[in-house]
Amino acid sequence: RETLGQMTAAIAHELNQPLAAIHNFAAGCVLRAENDQLERKDMISVLNNMQKQSERASAILRSMSNYLHNDDADRVAVGFTEILRSVQLLIQPESSATGVTVVIDDQCNDAELHCARIEIEQLLINLIKNGIDACRDAGRPDAEVILSARCTEGEIVVDVADGGSGFASDMPAQTAFSAFRSTKDKGLGVGLAICETIVLSHGGSIAVTKSDAEGACLSVRLPAEVQV
Repeated sequence: RETLGQMTAAIAHELNQPLAAIHNFAAGCVLRAENDQLERKDMISVLNNMQKQSERASAILRSMSNYLHNDDADRVAVGFTEILRSVQLLIQPESSATGVTVVIDDQCNDAELHCARIEIEQLLINLIKNGIDACRDAGRPDAEVILSARCTEGEIVVDVADGGSGFASDMPAQTAFSAFRSTKDKGLGVGLAICETIVLSHGGSIAVTKSDAEGACLSVRLPAEVQV
């Protein structure tokens, strides 16, 4: 029952992002149409974005199904810079809605990662969103979330730092990745647990490297083809 509950919570958590995006696109489209401010080209753009998000939801479900069946069929070589560009576009609506600035510092131009792309994108989106929530919950909506990616020999190192207030004092850093542990009043407590699962399935590691009153930093290491 606990395993089923964790999987159900994980699916709900991951699907919430594309479904929320579809809702926001649709709501914005309706509002503009009601005020006679919706041009044909804008409507086409909104519909294209909704289609992309629905495709993303399908890809998330397919990725989870592959994980359950230990199927690595969706793993291919992908440029890490390409992944970061996609993440930046996908996280932009959340950044704009909250006012929290997201900065991506990419120093991995020549790196390729053999991965399930949708999983790595979700990993990074979850880490950034966790940082955005931390800034907002700390009453610092003008703070920044900074994702820094660099290459060392044989691996990509990604640090995601936020301007929140760190993890709660009664939540030790080593338990941050446990399922159903959350510092948010309405959180399911599966976001970081999912991140750890994705990282470990790709042969990497994840750790909390900083947590204090000025914010937190999480560091991910993933094996990759890099030139240094």
